[in-house]
Amino acid sequence: DRFDEVQVEPGLAPLLAATLPLWSNLLLPIGGITMLLGAYIALRRSDLKQIFAYTTVSQLGLLMCMYGLASWSYKGQPNLIWDITQILNHALYKAPLFLLAGAIAHIVHTRELPELRGLARCGGQKAIMAVLLILGGYALAAWPLTLSFTAKEMFLYQAWHAIETAPSLWLLLIAAVATAALNAAIFIRLTRVLLARPELTAAHVAPGHDHPAEYVAHRAQHPLHPMANEDVDVDAHEVNFWPAMLWIPAALLIGIQYLGGIWPGGYEMLFGGLERNRIYFDHLPTLWHALTTPSVPLVCSAAAALIGIVIGFLPVWTNVIGDVHDRLYPGFYRIVVEGGAKVFRLFQTGNIRTYIAISTAMLIGLLILAWIFAQATARPVKPKMGTFAAPHVSALA
Repeated sequence: DRFDEVQVEPGLAPLLAATLPLWSNLLLPIGGITMLLGAYIALRRSDLKQIFAYTTVSQLGLLMCMYGLASWSYKGQPNLIWDITQILNHALYKAPLFLLAGAIAHIVHTRELPELRGLARCGGQKAIMAVLLILGGYALAAWPLTLSFTAKEMFLYQAWHAIETAPSLWLLLIAAVATAALNAAIFIRLTRVLLARPELTAAHVAPGHDHPAEYVAHRAQHPLHPMANEDVDVDAHEVNFWPAMLWIPAALLIGIQYLGGIWPGGYEMLFGGLERNRIYFDHLPTLWHALTTPSVPLVCSAAAALIGIVIGFLPVWTNVIGDVHDRLYPGFYRIVVEGGAKVFRLFQTGNIRTYIAISTAMLIGLLILAWIFAQATARPVKPKMGTFAAPHVSALA
């Protein structure tokens, strides 16, 4: 249903009307930085799960930007294009990648990318999982014939529409292109490793930390990075049909991902009923539509693919870097524990005069806030908001 305007309680209306416009100003810079930083760190990792985890962080930043861009309008409607498909698209390639990362670790006893060199040439279950991992990586790169390609184009269309009224959003479009290029580079390097000819060591195993692939991120042996217990698989492997259950669920999800790219109508029959923001495209567009309708977003997508291919083949950004965020949590924990103890000792003095003074100050502060709020609600307003704002106002209220 369309909401031309929304009526909220007089006490909340001024507050919501004043704060809702600020959300886009918060979501876009935070989401844009998260989107780009997550993809960059993913490129500089070698553990499969860490690579996919950081690309998930990147995708969450993109989703923040997607909803931040919805505060602009396009032809009288919120600038939000097929958002449910954006979310579902991510699940249809990222879930298989995580499933395959765990399955490969179970079979091969490692998740380190340099040690998976030539996995697609090993035959059997290993080759099947390697091929599926490549297909999932292709969807991560958001290249043609995948639902991910369509979703990426829709996000670029969102940014392009918003630029028409906010030229500063060129920065967001550039960040989106850079992120797509980094994802493409991850796919290229992943594929090069899995399809490469294995370089057997004296022990006839794929090269590990001592002989990493030159073009793939790898970490040197370091006492601070010991092998995790979960990387050492001591269980007996499954036999008969059961090994296939390690990759069949991933294959089914990847199949739906490619269904959305090759036959959008089939995807719409399955999931089209969930979509509520069908602006710009009444139906999920085909690859033919993209190729026959050239646009700036399509050029941006092509540029990202070319840049990603170049990065993927060049020996740049191939060493593993430490994530600065690994140090943030211990630091934050220390601030909370030690700072909390200092605050506790500051107020919990056992002195009745201190308690009375604190209580009085809090009461005065509440009275001042109540007076300010009463002045703001003296004249109830009826803010006009579009279809995007209305349900969010209700949720916030």
